[in-house]
Amino acid sequence: MPFLGRTTYGGPFNAYYEALANLGSGAWTTLVLLLVLVLVLLLVLLVLELVLLHLYLILRLLLALTTPLLQSTCATRRGSRTRAWW
Repeated sequence: MPFLGRTTYGGPFNAYYEALANLGSGAWTTLVLLLVLVLVLLLVLLVLELVLLHLYLILRLLLALTTPLLQSTCATRRGSRTRAWW
């Protein structure tokens, strides 16, 4: 990623690079940080999936509860016709 690269005048990635270099860290620290980042992203995706699943189930429940009411309302408005508008 070119926007994270180091340049002669520093650059946005320079502070991160120097912080790791000053800790005496090498490839292991970078690997651990990358692993932590991947785990955090997986956790965020799991939470998002659970939220969307619960939202879907709530909407299905609301639809199941309101469909008979809508059908009866549409049927009474039409008089003798008992089919719903959809």
